[in-house]
Amino acid sequence: MTIISQPLLCDDCKTPINQVSEGMVEWIDDGSISDVRIVHNPAFSPNGNCYKHTHHYHRQDNHLQIVLDNLELKNRLGII
Repeated sequence: MTIISQPLLCDDCKTPINQVSEGMVEWIDDGSISDVRIVHNPAFSPNGNCYKHTHHYHRQDNHLQIVLDNLELKNRLGII
């Protein structure tokens, strides 16, 4: 499970995500959830795009704030 603490570091570029609004959560859901990653929203990414699964057929993503506010989704993704 991932424990949320400040500052968050992007799982791709390893630089801080300074505000929850600057973060995204991406994962693979092909019947089971795997490879959950917290990354920069592209608008705030120092690399332009920190997503790993851009072309994966079963890729899912959502804004970090929405995930944190949704207890069921947060639990399914293993984010505590």
